Amino acid sequence: MAFFAAGGSVSKTLTPEAVKRGCLAIDKSSAWRMDPKVPLVVPEINVDALRSHQGIIASPNCSTAVALMALYPLHQAFGLKRVFFATYQSVSGTGAPAVRELEAQVQAYAAHQPLVHTVYPHQIFQNVIPHIDSFGADGYTGEETKNARREPPRFSVCPISGSRPPASVCRWCAPIRWRSTPNLSDLSPSTRPAGPSPGLPGPS
Repeated sequence: MAFFAAGGSVSKTLTPEAVKRGCLAIDKSSAWRMDPKVPLVVPEINVDALRSHQGIIASPNCSTAVALMALYPLHQAFGLKRVFFATYQSVSGTGAPAVRELEAQVQAYAAHQPLVHTVYPHQIFQNVIPHIDSFGADGYTGEETKNARREPPRFSVCPISGSRPPASVCRWCAPIRWRSTPNLSDLSPSTRPAGPSPGLPGPS
């Protein structure tokens, strides 16, 4: 078994070779997430999907995995009809050049100098922009498409993603439409949002 977390291009090249040599490849990149032949697995939610693997298992991106750990117990209890899923992700997700650009803009602002941008199409300091990934023909970015199309639970997702200034912080919010009227008092301790859930510790 080998875990791949070196980026999509590396995974596309090396994981098939690993499978040829009899290795089970678990990939953390975006390389296989949209491939319908590759199971996208969150063990606490759809572990049975592991049975269908053909040598490669994909993991969802960080925002999707974290959100689903909170949303899936609610989906089981009440039935989620639709989730408006918005993420505000740090510039570090774009890579070291983006972090350096943000640092340079902070310093330039403090020195009353022009804020130069080359990594992003707009200034990122004190700004939020949707350019978290490349844009597809439908107007959504790749990051948004991954959140919407390959969520293990069966509910509709309306994604909104963007890049924000903090170098290493991610925020997300998810207004929800329910299939039935939720009553949080009916939740068992194992599915209560603020309580313990497999892989999701309660408040300390």
